[in-house]
Amino acid sequence: AELDDKDPDYSSRRHLMALSARRYLDTHNLLAWSQGVFQTLMTERPADPWAVIDLQARAAQAEVRAKDEALRLKEAPPPPAVGEEPTIASIDVLKSELRGVLKEATGSGKLAAALEELQSADQGTEGALAGDVGLAPALPSAVDEAMDVERLRRGVKDALAAAQGDGRLVDALRMSRRASAATSAEALNVDDVRNEAQAILSEAQRRGLLARTLSQLTDHGAEVENTVGVTVVAEDCEEEEGEEEELQEFEEME
Repeated sequence: AELDDKDPDYSSRRHLMALSARRYLDTHNLLAWSQGVFQTLMTERPADPWAVIDLQARAAQAEVRAKDEALRLKEAPPPPAVGEEPTIASIDVLKSELRGVLKEATGSGKLAAALEELQSADQGTEGALAGDVGLAPALPSAVDEAMDVERLRRGVKDALAAAQGDGRLVDALRMSRRASAATSAEALNVDDVRNEAQAILSEAQRRGLLARTLSQLTDHGAEVENTVGVTVVAEDCEEEEGEEEELQEFEEME
């Protein structure tokens, strides 16, 4: 309210207002700061006095904030010692600080941006794992594997029959026999081959590759059998006898 000099209490009210203003200036250290700024301006007389005032104001603000932070840390309760339960007061202080930080992050949009970035990173990691070479999109469970054993066994038989029908198995056996004869004169170790084949089939079944391979072989064998029929040409009698022995060994391995 404005003061009226005709009011009999004018002097006392003016004195109270002056005291209130001085108390405000002293509380925020504005009087001493303004005196220092004006002293600097009168002494140095810079070309841009407002830049000097702005610089002095920023420095004073940083100093005040540093003092307030030091006072807050000094008044805060000490952290609980090892093995000591935190007091209710310290928990309340932490809750209050967390609420303030969350409120500020929510209002500025930083919290939403951080959450969106985390979700994008998780989706990218899942997509990279699903698209990694050699990994199936979803590995079969133990129950599914147990139920598919008989079906996979029948699929192996069908695939071998299809490969035999279109000549691929014969060619493979012929190449294997020739390579074996060229590199070593020792007899074929059936147990080693059986163990190696079982290990390969187990690994392929675990990674989900065997079912897809058998399906492709079965489809390809049926297509070849329907279009061109079964054509197996023996080069000579010796090769036919060797192929029959190889086929018999494959059947025994199964």
